[in-house]
Amino acid sequence: MQKNQLIIGNFIMKTSLPIVLRAGDLFCTYCDGSIRNVMAGDIEVVRRIYAAVRDKYWNTITPEIKNVSVEKKARSFRIEFDCRHSRNEIRFGWHGTIEGSDDNTISFSMQGIAGPAFDYNRIGMCVLHPLKECAGKKVMVETISGSKEISRFPALVEPRQPFKDIRALRQRFGHGISGELRFFGNVFETEDQRNWTDASFKTYCPPLLDNIPFRMKKGEKVSQGVLLRVKTQGQTKNKSSTTKFIHVDFSIKKAFIVPEIGTAIPDQIRLYDKRELQLLQACRFSHLRVNVPVDDKKLPEIMKTAAAYSKALSMPLELALYFRKEKLLFNQDVKRLEKVFGDQGSRVKRFLVFRKGEKVTSHETIRAVIDMLRKCAPKAAVITGADRYFVEINRNRPHLENCDGVCYSANPQVHAFDDSSVIDNLEGQPHTVRAAKNLFPGKDIFLTPITLRPRPVPESPQKDHGPDARQKTLFGAAWTLGSIIRLAEAGVSGVTYFETTGDCGIMEKNGARVFPVYQVFADIGEFAGGNVRVFQDENRRTVEACILETKNRKRCLIANMTQEKRDVLIHDPPDTVSVKYLDRKTVSKACLDSDQFRKNPGRKLFSLHGRLRISLGPYAIARIDFA
Repeated sequence: MQKNQLIIGNFIMKTSLPIVLRAGDLFCTYCDGSIRNVMAGDIEVVRRIYAAVRDKYWNTITPEIKNVSVEKKARSFRIEFDCRHSRNEIRFGWHGTIEGSDDNTISFSMQGIAGPAFDYNRIGMCVLHPLKECAGKKVMVETISGSKEISRFPALVEPRQPFKDIRALRQRFGHGISGELRFFGNVFETEDQRNWTDASFKTYCPPLLDNIPFRMKKGEKVSQGVLLRVKTQGQTKNKSSTTKFIHVDFSIKKAFIVPEIGTAIPDQIRLYDKRELQLLQACRFSHLRVNVPVDDKKLPEIMKTAAAYSKALSMPLELALYFRKEKLLFNQDVKRLEKVFGDQGSRVKRFLVFRKGEKVTSHETIRAVIDMLRKCAPKAAVITGADRYFVEINRNRPHLENCDGVCYSANPQVHAFDDSSVIDNLEGQPHTVRAAKNLFPGKDIFLTPITLRPRPVPESPQKDHGPDARQKTLFGAAWTLGSIIRLAEAGVSGVTYFETTGDCGIMEKNGARVFPVYQVFADIGEFAGGNVRVFQDENRRTVEACILETKNRKRCLIANMTQEKRDVLIHDPPDTVSVKYLDRKTVSKACLDSDQFRKNPGRKLFSLHGRLRISLGPYAIARIDFA
């Protein structure tokens, strides 16, 4: 049998693309050694089944996949493949077998063997459970001991593992559909991945113990498996896959406030040129984040540069203050900052207070700096929380005495990196905001910064981080629009995205070229302080849309969140609109001649019978201005 081949009946073809498969009444997709989106009709039973290899720094080791063979029949399939994970000292290979049967069962097994000995944090099967079908819903948990207990997936973000020592999970999904997941070869447990803004619960092995990293012996074998059984009442149909048009209807009257949107300065001592400043002004950002390591010898220069930016752009500052851990050094930092601060307090919108060695800013730290900060900037807010993920403030609640709000950062690639997973994880961001508002009622919630890929972790420099090439593409623009829409709907107070310039920014350093995401910020910035109405529908994983409103203007933004062309029908638009696309045809002009692109109002279109039809290419965005 040839490598990477697909067999349909007696027909064989090579493939490396996602393959739609069927197991009885179940539909799913195979891609890159995993099963995705197991559907019983329009019910997503399982988001993903896969095997993960993560090193002692929690880096995911992407496998090389070879010898893929897929036998696809009308109501069943069989897939086999070989995976090889190689990075630094890790050498681990395994053979995967996935079978889908006519009786609505899907099995996934891995048989692996280590090369030389190495340390690792995880080697094991994982199952992702979708939020919509699981959050707050009942589930029967069968443990290794054989006990059975009715429990629930958490409605709000659970800080610790809700289920442990799992042998099987059984759940009813409604519409006569029920499912059972059974696990083999190790002890499994479930965590709430919303803690890292993932849009799923994850059942995984081995359990997280205090003795990680684990040690894999030379030649050690690993054998694990997952079995999914689903019962349906009669044959189900996947309706969404047969829908020709996506219908966008903004009949929902509830409006949300456009949150404060800012960006971050990557180089705290470089003054931008005139062109860069012009482009930033066009985005009408609410604030500029400046990272301030208080012990830095260049602290006076950092503060001077921050003030210059604030004055030139007429934008207040979000100062992220980083103090040293040791008490003596910490006290020195506090006195030094007060001395250097001078008369710049009027330019500060809020302080974010962090201290090295503290995952969550302690009450002791806040108490030691609060009077000094209030004195330096009487009108500025003082924000506590975490410089890392929501999980930190969920597990270690910060003290809010004398503080105005809570902050944490976010990115969609803590656990998965492919396009589909990054888009799917947009659903997880608003869950953290709602949970934070529940934990800290009456306080402002800030996500700062939001990045496309993890930032460097000083205490763990081996952890993967850095720029993502998709930052500069239509994908990055569509993802950002989806993020802003979701977080506005959740009631976030403020967000800080990316950096002003560079590979993690919104444009090149000299301003000669902007990235597609720049146009998203500029389009929304024109409605700063206004309202936003959000498209709420089951098709949100395919299309994200909103209407921005001020007293005199309305604008609709619609993004295709997929790699495929999408046709959209907008209900009840005005008789006449102006439509402009940010897509493959226009992206070059939008990036190289942003001023001219923004001056162009777009093409005038007329609605027909109360509907407007538009077509969106992969990750394209349509801007529709109402007359």
